[in-house]
Amino acid sequence: MAKIHHGAGYTRTEDYLVCKAFIAASKDPFVGTAQKGKDFRKKIHEKYRELLSQQSHLDRLNYSLVTADARLLILEPVIY
Repeated sequence: MAKIHHGAGYTRTEDYLVCKAFIAASKDPFVGTAQKGKDFRKKIHEKYRELLSQQSHLDRLNYSLVTADARLLILEPVIY
């Protein structure tokens, strides 16, 4: 489940999404290696927020598809 974590580190899902965002930003074919650090960080952040939103949507969808008994065993997704 995607969840914004405001503590010392990231959740496992957040770690994964940050890595995906970094890779996506670093492989931008239109900018390549010529992008400035500030622009690169902004691009990572934007991609991360996009991926987090997609993950949240998938979590809510998956939660809605399980049985009532299964819902007792898992946390309800956090809505941002």
